[in-house]
Amino acid sequence: MSGRRRRVRAAAAGFTGLAVVAAMTVLGLRYTAPAVKPTMLAGSAWLTSRAVGELTLLDGASTTVATSVAITGPGGGFTTAQQGHHGYGVDLGRGWVVGVDGATLARSSTSVLDGAGLSEAYATRDALHVVDKQRRILRSFDPGTLQPLGRATPLPGDDTVLAADRDGVWILDRSTGRVSRRIGGGPLRHRQPTDDTRAGGGGRLIMAGGHPVVLNPLRRTATLVSVGNADDERTLPLPGSAGDVVLGSPDAARVIVLSPSPPAVIACDFATGSCSTTVRLPDGLDLPSAVQTGTHVLLPDRTAGTVHIVDVAAGTARTTEPLSPRPIRFELLTRDGQVFFNDPDSERAGTISTTGEIRRINKYDPTRLPNPSPTSAPTASPTASPTPTPSARRSNTVAATGSAPAVRTSGPGPGSGTASAPQTPPGITRLRVTPSSPEVGQQVTFAADVTGAAPDTWQWRVAEAATDATEATAATATFTHTFTAPAEYRVSLSISAGTRHDEQSVALTVLPASPPLRCGETVRTSVVLRADLACAGNGLTIGAGDITVDLDGHTISGDGSGAAITMTGQANVTIRNGTIRGFAVGLDTVAVDDRVENIRFLNNPVAINTNSAGSGRTEGLDIRGGEIRATESAIKGSPADDVSLTGVTVNGGEIRLFSNSTGFAIIGGTFTGVTVSIRGNGASARGMTMTDSTLSLNESNGFVLENGTLSGSTVAIDNNSVGATITGSTFQNAQTGLNLGWAPDVWVEGNTFAGNRIGVDINLAGNAGTKIFNNIFRNNRAAGLVYEIRQEPLTSMPGNQFAGNTFDGNGHDSGGLRDGAGRPVNDGLHIFGLSDPRVVVRDNTTRNNADFGIEVASGAVTDGGGNDSAGDPNGCLGVVCT
Repeated sequence: MSGRRRRVRAAAAGFTGLAVVAAMTVLGLRYTAPAVKPTMLAGSAWLTSRAVGELTLLDGASTTVATSVAITGPGGGFTTAQQGHHGYGVDLGRGWVVGVDGATLARSSTSVLDGAGLSEAYATRDALHVVDKQRRILRSFDPGTLQPLGRATPLPGDDTVLAADRDGVWILDRSTGRVSRRIGGGPLRHRQPTDDTRAGGGGRLIMAGGHPVVLNPLRRTATLVSVGNADDERTLPLPGSAGDVVLGSPDAARVIVLSPSPPAVIACDFATGSCSTTVRLPDGLDLPSAVQTGTHVLLPDRTAGTVHIVDVAAGTARTTEPLSPRPIRFELLTRDGQVFFNDPDSERAGTISTTGEIRRINKYDPTRLPNPSPTSAPTASPTASPTPTPSARRSNTVAATGSAPAVRTSGPGPGSGTASAPQTPPGITRLRVTPSSPEVGQQVTFAADVTGAAPDTWQWRVAEAATDATEATAATATFTHTFTAPAEYRVSLSISAGTRHDEQSVALTVLPASPPLRCGETVRTSVVLRADLACAGNGLTIGAGDITVDLDGHTISGDGSGAAITMTGQANVTIRNGTIRGFAVGLDTVAVDDRVENIRFLNNPVAINTNSAGSGRTEGLDIRGGEIRATESAIKGSPADDVSLTGVTVNGGEIRLFSNSTGFAIIGGTFTGVTVSIRGNGASARGMTMTDSTLSLNESNGFVLENGTLSGSTVAIDNNSVGATITGSTFQNAQTGLNLGWAPDVWVEGNTFAGNRIGVDINLAGNAGTKIFNNIFRNNRAAGLVYEIRQEPLTSMPGNQFAGNTFDGNGHDSGGLRDGAGRPVNDGLHIFGLSDPRVVVRDNTTRNNADFGIEVASGAVTDGGGNDSAGDPNGCLGVVCT
């Protein structure tokens, strides 16, 4: 099995991690999830600085600021998450998701979402999970690239709470008591509810010793849900009364009950099934903001500005000195046994030891605040560099054990120095090395793209990766160098403007000088093409894995026969930077974790064949950038797993992957006049632009379409394709935007259907369990949505639901279209055929449609209420509209 297949299947099977967002709630029994302890660089934490819109990495051991990263503008709203050395910020207003690698202080990727409903983020070792409470969707992202993992999964109910363990995210549906779990980007796995997990609206979910615990205020119990055996659950009666706060211990199957009356700490252990240790507390402590590390519980005293520390094991307590000379609304966090305090609205932060020692730090210089952030989101292209930039606005600290804090900053202190306008920190968005695959004896140019303040200094260093021996240095914006030996090198650049700086590095492979390539040659080492190559018949054959063939901007051209490049099972091969033109087949391959980068396939009847001579199954072909112009097939060959196109321009031809070809993915790119036909599970298309094209899915479970723009194009899902998700996309000017045939359990939400003849057409008996929520249907010529009920009600299958949609100005150019019963189709929502009371129509808005806003010709669906009509000549039929 290839490396890529192992990675994909591992992501589908499970991944480990630890949530870093500790949810606190005060309802009935006032429960709170604990601050959990990631396995990361020892005792470091990413802290929120809302006043400057930044995420700050604080090293707990030395109490120093390592870096700061802009997430929003000053005062912007964002939530944070942390796992290992990675920190994440989610801009709740604009939907930016920013990741930073705390080990290298390098920015990772930025993904762009619709931020309107984003509310929570949970980080695990292999994924970042973001909750959209408004749309009731859970999205999962790769922790490094922030590319989506799996489908956007609907939350299992309308009233859910979440927590996370080392393997994934847990979800409690409070209305049913069902506990579900998502591992990686996979589907939700459900546990059957019990009387103890049916917790009602006050139910909460926390973690204790790596296990989810359901807190039930109705029965006053805590139920530990087993990660392994679903039958191995333990329930513990809770002492105290309504208003208690419950913490989960990070290291043991134990909960800590914080009782306000009388104030006390009570330890309860699932192993013994009892509660024993009780430590009295003073009045006035902020119980919901408490955290636990080891056997210690730390509770803020907001009035005194101190922290009360309880050693539960020893039954003792102590109180710290005030954290600040002026009141601050601080939060407490724990990382690797280290406790941090942080004021999100000011520069104040620091660490607290369990013995009460305080070390203070300024996260930033409050006299030098950043400019407001940009008003537009960064490009969502997978190759775009993230907008946020690490900042060098760092501060040093001294221990402060007296009654007043002592803080030193690296810049001028308050009241000193000369006032000046704040300046955007310098930032490196990209290092440019030309050519990207140089050979010995070839001149290489080094340059960088920078943003923000103009750098005062440039410091380049090129070093051999294995020995760190310096190969070249420079102090200019650009420079050139000629290498004399092949090796792996590290190219680093540091820039500064005043006291602020940024740095970035990239790997560079210098190849041996290439011999001239000839038509018909078998290539077994990495090579660079130094001149155009014109071939009669076949071009090149790849004879070894782990090599790069760099066309270096040149063209391999053919006479209409043969294949330009052939490879059959060689793994980890990269072909890049050039043009392939005029062959019968451009790339004839059985790929195994291979990559095609920035190749233009022009005038080849078949651009890429993934099943060369029927000799095997492709397992991983990553096509990035470039262009495909095919007269017959852009990509063909079955079976083929994990074929992906990222930022590719495709004009004409067909992409056809059948025979259970799993994991096909489109990320960005443009498709014009293309027919895409997929038969296989796990296909996805995100951020693409499609014109005059067709995308059809057959026997393809779990398809995801997100943030697409489709003009004159149809998406057709049929032949028992289960569980598709269509969100955030625009369908315009087509005969039919979305056609759902035998396709159960489809989720369609947050899309716009405009100017089509029919926006959505549901027309086969096998469609059930589909949810059409919160979409806009505007100016579609015949109807916004047409649904023919063809199947008698089956109690084993859920009905379709149509809720929260807007139907505006549809049906004014229907061309005389009639349904199977002979009724005109010129409405907003048009339902006809058999009766099915499982179908629910509710909370839809209709305006200015040609005939009915909603026409239910069968007269036998469930009217869920809340439907509204205005400007529709005949109002609504079959449901009541106000």
